[in-house]
Amino acid sequence: MPSIPIPARFMPDGIASWIETWSKVGDAPELHLVLPTDAYLEPVAIALLAAGIARRRTLGMRTSMFAEEGSADAIGLLQSVDFFHQLGVETEGMPDAAPTRPALPLRRLGNLAIARHQAEATRAFLEKVVPPIPPNTARAVQFVFEELAANIVQHSGAPQSGFGIVMVDPVTKRIQIAFADAGVGFRESLGRNAALAGRIVDDAEAIRLALDRRASAGNTGAVGMGLLLLSTFAERMQGDLWIASGEAMIVRGVDTFEKTAGWRGAFVSLDARVPGW
Repeated sequence: MPSIPIPARFMPDGIASWIETWSKVGDAPELHLVLPTDAYLEPVAIALLAAGIARRRTLGMRTSMFAEEGSADAIGLLQSVDFFHQLGVETEGMPDAAPTRPALPLRRLGNLAIARHQAEATRAFLEKVVPPIPPNTARAVQFVFEELAANIVQHSGAPQSGFGIVMVDPVTKRIQIAFADAGVGFRESLGRNAALAGRIVDDAEAIRLALDRRASAGNTGAVGMGLLLLSTFAERMQGDLWIASGEAMIVRGVDTFEKTAGWRGAFVSLDARVPGW
């Protein structure tokens, strides 16, 4: 049975090597994940793991996880978001642990009603755990969350593999937003629109088009609206933003593209300071 270590620091800009490993063994009938000592899981790590494992489960594949000694912070976080139960991950012998960073429980973004519910719950969560957060910022997060979740429902082709998560780090006083799915990706989704035929030369171009409010997939509305809102929100918050699909990842702000080994689907990650905190 293949075994994959989960990086102790799973930062978005260092994700490519992990995706390469996952692409090689992520479709094994049985897969064992190892949570290392002192692991610190960012939201994008949780979203990506959830998307990949959810896809495996729909295909009848088993996934288990082992935690090395000293990984209580990561264990507590995964338990608090109901990660293991939601995804059917086997965790024999894993101890209970208390989370040190607040986060909402995960839910599969299977339909628009769930997307809306999670967006509303996210706003309530932020207003509770971050009292200094400006009301307009909390509302903006709710709106962006619902639009990104709706994108997954309407365009990913695999909404049951879609997850969004918002976390707050009380030490750094930053908000982190991440979404991931293991669906068809931006390129194939946009390619359903005959007007875009011949325009999408690679995954990088697909990301550029997905950020265009005019681009759409068939008759299901603008793919780029949620991403455009997220990009605008990131600029307003002066945050760091990563958007990836297939073999391309854009670092928004400097608009540089990096190659990845090819994530089946798409993911985004925003990290920004909470204003007024």
